[in-house]
Amino acid sequence: MQGILVPLCYYLTHRKARPTGIAFANSSTLQVYHNIPF
Repeated sequence: MQGILVPLCYYLTHRKARPTGIAFANSSTLQVYHNIPF
């Protein structure tokens, strides 16, 4: 597992999409439930 960390970080940093200047914001509400421990 430790041997995959560096290649994974390299892949994620170099596969970023180029910024286009277009952004979307969603203002819809989300229903949130409380976690009740058993």
